[in-house]
Amino acid sequence: MQGLPEETRRAIIIECHNERPGPNKGIIKIGTRTYKVKYGNIKSLTNRIHTQPFLRERAEQECPTMLRIPELIDQFKEGERTYLVMEFIKFVTVSPSEMDNRVEAVLSWLSSVPPPDGHELGPLGGGCIQHRLVEQRRVYSIYYIGTLVLPDVRGEGERLGAGWSCWL
Repeated sequence: MQGLPEETRRAIIIECHNERPGPNKGIIKIGTRTYKVKYGNIKSLTNRIHTQPFLRERAEQECPTMLRIPELIDQFKEGERTYLVMEFIKFVTVSPSEMDNRVEAVLSWLSSVPPPDGHELGPLGGGCIQHRLVEQRRVYSIYYIGTLVLPDVRGEGERLGAGWSCWL
């Protein structure tokens, strides 16, 4: 992790206190750099702090053209709030069918990534999987064996693969 100068951290804290587009996250421009920032209590961010660098390193080695995982640039605490500052990756617009193919390829890759040596079930660092699919209730359930089940257009579940697991 690179770390940021104190004046950049202060600017990020100020921006995070302004209205953000989503709960506890935002895209923040400081000077010429744009960052993605997530903030909240350390308990809600611990799994990202541990899992994101692990998956980023694997993705860079195994599928650098298919998947880009933002670099975790800095992590710092102000009072009770922890801030994670990440590289901002601009979204590339593709056709719906191409997006479906990309999502399928990424989920297939993610389900094939073995956990680090000595790690047992669940996200790295502990806790529960936190992702917008879970937050928006688009994931019906995550079975104890780690199988994600997403609704298809008929409202039935679709099995996407085993791998990381969590409880809901």
